Amino acid sequence: MDDGRVELEGIDVGETNELAIEQYRAEIERKLVRRQDMVIMPQMVTLYLLAYLDRSNLGNAKLQGLVEDVLNGNDDDYGWAASIFYFGYVMFAIPFTLYGKRFHPSRFMFVCVLGWGVSASAAAGAFNFAGLASSRFCIGLFEAGFAPSAVFYFTLWYTRSEVAFRTSIFVGMAALSGAFGGLIAYGISLIKTHFARWRVLFLVEGLPTIIFAFVILFFLPDRPETANLFRNEEERAVSIERMNRGQASEGHNVLVKRHIVSGFTDWKVHACALVKMGHDAGLATISIFLPNILKSLGYTNTQAQYMTIGPYLVAWVVMLGVCFISDKRRTRGPFLIGATMVSIIGTALIVSFPAEENPQIALVGVFFMVAGIFPCIPLGIQWVTDNAGAESKKITAICILVVAGHCWSILASKSFPDREGPDYVRGYSIVLAVLVLKLYYVYRPVRSPSN
Repeated sequence: MDDGRVELEGIDVGETNELAIEQYRAEIERKLVRRQDMVIMPQMVTLYLLAYLDRSNLGNAKLQGLVEDVLNGNDDDYGWAASIFYFGYVMFAIPFTLYGKRFHPSRFMFVCVLGWGVSASAAAGAFNFAGLASSRFCIGLFEAGFAPSAVFYFTLWYTRSEVAFRTSIFVGMAALSGAFGGLIAYGISLIKTHFARWRVLFLVEGLPTIIFAFVILFFLPDRPETANLFRNEEERAVSIERMNRGQASEGHNVLVKRHIVSGFTDWKVHACALVKMGHDAGLATISIFLPNILKSLGYTNTQAQYMTIGPYLVAWVVMLGVCFISDKRRTRGPFLIGATMVSIIGTALIVSFPAEENPQIALVGVFFMVAGIFPCIPLGIQWVTDNAGAESKKITAICILVVAGHCWSILASKSFPDREGPDYVRGYSIVLAVLVLKLYYVYRPVRSPSN
């Protein structure tokens, strides 16, 4: 043959060799992904579970007497204590995360995890509003560096057809933390102790975070270029090639100014930020006020603690399934629309059928609301990271999304005062309006072929 290939009995040997090489490379990639899943995923999901336990245990602590012991029964102070977490988060997310890209991921995340673990444990010693608020602010400050960095970290190790499902497992710890948090709070409510049970709760959920910070310092791989995860240089080369499929690699100590500016000026990033505002408003409602929402349905404090398990477990299963299919189909928009519609239906049920009059229907609404909101978190984030390109632009875009979402979380955390219960018409109406607006902003680019 003129091109140098050899044909035997009608078989192109050159093409056969190319096919064998592709199959060999695919097998290396499959083994590599399995090893990454075994080393990276357990550490990252444990971190996010601890993060959400430490940020969302205020609702359970309220049912255990926190407001009466520390805030003199002032529900407005409780609302501020809940929302001040987001002030710390919003103020430091962008500068902290961008600066953190200049360091190895394991070292930067160690600082973040240790910081919020100490802050969460210190909340057990609060005796007034200032002490509780300071603890909550510092938790927000250190978690502000962790969550965006973690989402970016996944894009270094997983391709576009893999990352949404892994991110959903990671974010799914927010749902499972609600289940675990309710179970832990229920168990603590049954023990006999000379200390206030909410103080025990803060220690039980805060101290393990401090311990795990040292685990990731020594065992979490950094970037494919420097990690000790690989058995040989061939595997490292495959991993680096996988990392570069969806972004331009810059290295752990590099920030490219023009890419950062591009992230701040790209209208598509800000459109996705508006989308994230919608589900974060609902998410803040769930994480802080779900125990009180369930209590308004007629359950006792103790029953409300473990009743939070059901909605969170349903949300976790739905989120994993939706994101797995989204990865296989390699599309995000239609799934975002479907999940948003489910959350709108749930919120509308809660608004239309007040808990005091129709507790069963309101409880169904809670399940729909939670199951619809949680899949939107990984899908919305991956929608923008799939299209960001360079690393510096990608991490900038993630920060913008996180800040935008938490700005709405501040509003949501102030929208459910006890005096408006058990119906909370104003709070649910705000969440419903934001979710409808979010649906509009998701539907427009999905409908238009030009986008």
